[in-house]
Amino acid sequence: MLMTKEHYDLMGQFEREHRGRRMDRESKELWPRGIIYQDGHVNELFAAYRRGYAFAVADYRSDLQNLEASRDGYRRDAERLQTEIDTLKSSKAEQSEEGTPPASAQDDAKDEQNRHKINADLCAFYMRWEADGDYLRCRKCKRPQIASYAEKNFPHAAGCKAVGHVEQRPWLALVDLLRPLIGPAPAAGDAETKS
Repeated sequence: MLMTKEHYDLMGQFEREHRGRRMDRESKELWPRGIIYQDGHVNELFAAYRRGYAFAVADYRSDLQNLEASRDGYRRDAERLQTEIDTLKSSKAEQSEEGTPPASAQDDAKDEQNRHKINADLCAFYMRWEADGDYLRCRKCKRPQIASYAEKNFPHAAGCKAVGHVEQRPWLALVDLLRPLIGPAPAAGDAETKS
């Protein structure tokens, strides 16, 4: 990073933010050894400033990589969901072509009860968990878990009072809650052939 435009821009920003200090620069031969400014205190401040900047850049890149990975995961999930919807539509169309009798009023009432149960279960789930984009957060300790780690136990903060009282794998629990709306889970062999 030394001798680059980015480094000179960072030095300029540092010098603007710390006006009133002695900002005499050392010769460029000393820069690779971390000695940029003649004043030792200013040099230490700049070293900390540069490390903070490097951390922020690394954090930004990490966030960007996570965003790209979750975007790709969402695409795969959307494709799988669309396949399931298409399968469901085709099976319903085949049933209607075969002359399957319409559902009775009793079946309608049972479906309505099931929908109410799903709604109640979802409300209870979201009392324990908060959806935040592609993260679920524990409402007690506020720790998140990204969707791509759905098969891992939730990483609660130390001493979280929710441990033992909430689902260990909340993403999978959410899928199970929604399953009645989307149909049965595909068999293990089916999932491999669709991917």
